[in-house]
Parts: sequence; C-alpha cells; structure tokens
Amino acid sequence: MASLKTPLAVLAALIAGILVSVQSRVNGGLGLALQDGVGAALYSFTSGWILIAVFTALSRTGRSGVKRIAVLLRTQQLPLWMIFGGAFGGFLVMTQGLAAGSLGIALFTVAVVAGQGISGILIDSRGWLGVERRKLSAARVIGAVIVIAGVAMVSENPSWETIGLLALPLIAGLGLGYQQAANGKVRISAESALAATFLNFAMGSGVLFIAKLATLPLVGLPTSLPSQWWLYIGGFTGVVFIAIQVIVVGRIGVLGLGVMLGTGQLLGSLIIDLTFPLPGQVITLIHIVGVFVTLGGAVLVNLKR
Repeated sequence: MASLKTPLAVLAALIAGILVSVQSRVNGGLGLALQDGVGAALYSFTSGWILIAVFTALSRTGRSGVKRIAVLLRTQQLPLWMIFGGAFGGFLVMTQGLAAGSLGIALFTVAVVAGQGISGILIDSRGWLGVERRKLSAARVIGAVIVIAGVAMVSENPSWETIGLLALPLIAGLGLGYQQAANGKVRISAESALAATFLNFAMGSGVLFIAKLATLPLVGLPTSLPSQWWLYIGGFTGVVFIAIQVIVVGRIGVLGLGVMLGTGQLLGSLIIDLTFPLPGQVITLIHIVGVFVTLGGAVLVNLKR
C-alpha cells in the first residue's frame, strides 16, 4: 500500500492542476463580466470558504483540527508564518480575475508555472519553510530556463501592458510554493486536512476583503450579475484543489507538487483555450508549442524524482 501512495499523490496533484486552469477560466470570465477582477476573486474565495466551513463544522476531525490550531497558536507551538499560506492563494485568485481574461488561460498559466518552478527550486534546494532539503542539479536549472523560454514563446511579442499583466501571475506562482509548504505544515500540526483548508480559505478571504475595500471607491459594486451558472463555480474548484495540495505535499514535496500542478495547469489551459476560449482569444501554433516547451521544462525540473 505504501508503494501506491506516491503514484496516487502524483495523479491527484495532476488533477488539482487541471482544476486550477478551470478556475482561472471561470474567474477570468467572471472578472470580465463584472468588470471587477477583485470582486470576482472575493466572490470565488468566500464562496469556497463558506463551503469548506460547512464541511468543517459537520466533521468531528475538522472541528478538532481547528481547535488544535488555535491552541498551538496561543501557546506559540505553531509558527505564525504557517497560517498565511492562504494569503497567497487569495492573491492567485485575484490575479485570475484581473489578468486571466486579458492574457488568455495559456499565457496566464505558463507565467504561474514559471513562478511555481522558481519557488519550488528555491524552497527545496534551500530547505526553507521546514521542507526536506533536496540537492539542486544541473537538470533542474536547465529545466527552469526552458520553462522561462516557454513563457517567452507563448507571450509572442508582448506589449508593455501584457508584460505588466504577466508580472501578476508570475508573482502568484512564486507565492504558491510558500502556500503549499505552509498548508502542508498546518495539516500535519492540525492532524486534519479539512482544518488546514479552512484556515487557508479564511486567510485568503480576509486578504481579498481588504483589497475590495481598498478598490471600492474606484470600481464600486456591480449593477448586475451575469446569468451563466458556470461563472460561479470557482469557489468549489478552489476547495477541491487546495484540499488536494494540503494532502499530497507531504508525500511528493513542494517541488514535486509544483511540477505536477504545473503540468495539469498547462494541459488544462491548452484544452480550455482551444475549446472554450475567452472573448477575442486566438490560439496560434506558437502558443501550442510554447505550452509544450514549458511542460518539457517542468518535467525536466523534476525528472529525477
């Protein structure tokens, strides 16, 4: 049974990555429909928080885990930095609402994957955030360079506005390494994946609420809501993929999780852009090649594992 755990964890992480690309499409579409990326992100994250709060309240293990987290924080046995992983998840969702609709899912995703790869290499090679230290090989460095090359191919003569928007998912990808490591540690301390997921969504929702308050004088509140039902499932997909991350990061590590998430995101984004593109989005051959170049680099980063 132990030998089956890693392959199953890898498969689960791949599915989680596909769900990230689905969420990017949903939140990008909602941001365009509302003309309010931060508002779309706030709805997505808080709806996920409400959903996971219900599950946590109904679960004895979840309730015990939340109480254990509170006790560990009060007695300073749980480092304060561990509870802020959800803030980076909230930032990722906010960038989906702000940038995915303009960049397209493929370009948005390769920027996130580039950030994930860089943060995964740094965290694993340095042993930061309490994760197991893993040697930085030449293959991983070359793979990271290939990932960056893939981003350049998909962006294809970007304007300054595009470059500015690309910075958002790139920074979000960098933060995902921290989120994955922190959430994994919280799960171990709480002895409950449900409690760790609840905390993740609580922190992310708080960050997005503050961001919405800050932008309210500029954007205001929406006067009408879109009628497409699928624009409102971002929170549900977020609950599923965050729960998967929390569970499997201890088995395959931050870098392994980042690579499999990136693989799922890249494949999912390509399928979505080809079959369900955002308004005005055109997919060229260089986009497709760039996605697979990025995928090849991501695999090379984690080839030995």
